[in-house]
Amino acid sequence: MLGAVYCLCWGLLPEQLRSASFPTTSRDSLTSLLYGLFITVVCGVFGAFQLRKQRRHERLMQFGRRIDPPITKIEESLWRGGNGGRFYYIYSQWQDPATGKKHTFESERLGFDPSTHLRRGDTLPIYFEPGNTAHYYFDVSSLPKPRHLLGN
Repeated sequence: MLGAVYCLCWGLLPEQLRSASFPTTSRDSLTSLLYGLFITVVCGVFGAFQLRKQRRHERLMQFGRRIDPPITKIEESLWRGGNGGRFYYIYSQWQDPATGKKHTFESERLGFDPSTHLRRGDTLPIYFEPGNTAHYYFDVSSLPKPRHLLGN
């Protein structure tokens, strides 16, 4: 409808309007198709990694060993986000009673300062594969999210 109004206002017939616009060639169509395919693949790979990470966390929470070690420190990252935001990490240390070996766990990168809700010595759950503390999930889901991260 809008195209017909445009044609009438400028005194062009639809055939003239089509020929006046940029002609599309098969090369342009192929380029557009390849760009679309590239973006789809990149988004798909990113989504697959996120889904895999989420499933691994769920599996560790269901079948892994849970410990509640004390928080040893909350540290601000030296790196800044693209919008200048700060990132924080929570660290906990746990000593395996069977081997006496100490393990340090680092939370995922947080986009808010957790020190307003946590202090040194507080505990948060950590889940890991029995016999393999390198595969762990530091559960920070109990921390309240700031308003600017809720998407309101």
